[in-house]
Amino acid sequence: MARACVLLVGLDPDIVDKPPVPELTAAKVRADVEAESAKLETLGYTVKSLLVDDGKTAEVVLTAALTTSRYDCIMIGAGLRVVPPYLLLFEKLINVVHRHAPVSTTLCFNSNPSDTAEACGALGLDHCVADITQMLLTPSASTPYCPIPPSVAPRQRFLRKAQ
Repeated sequence: MARACVLLVGLDPDIVDKPPVPELTAAKVRADVEAESAKLETLGYTVKSLLVDDGKTAEVVLTAALTTSRYDCIMIGAGLRVVPPYLLLFEKLINVVHRHAPVSTTLCFNSNPSDTAEACGALGLDHCVADITQMLLTPSASTPYCPIPPSVAPRQRFLRKAQ
């Protein structure tokens, strides 16, 4: 049986001048991503990390990744989703995923670099952790969407409240 393949998409920490959380330095983010990737690999997943820029080439780079390989799960990092200057880029990347990922691809979202394995459903890719509000991602026929499991509800504190 083939190993499930996970694509971790995140903002390149080296381009962030002032991190929204001061202790999340570029070195800390990279170390957490490596540790979480290793954790997923230990659990039997194949993992590819894709760091994108602030929008100059991000859509093209993600499109290339999705058209050259198949992923069972795509995790989009909190740095793209919850930091206001990158919200438009996050929306553009979600649209790239909608256009190029197979319908069976699971989307998941972490709340910080150190909970990526949990967000990817390390206990099984048959369900996802979707801690994103409906104002950012609406369920569609092209991409599976999962409600927030009760065990992950505390993550909602990182999200902007729906108006």
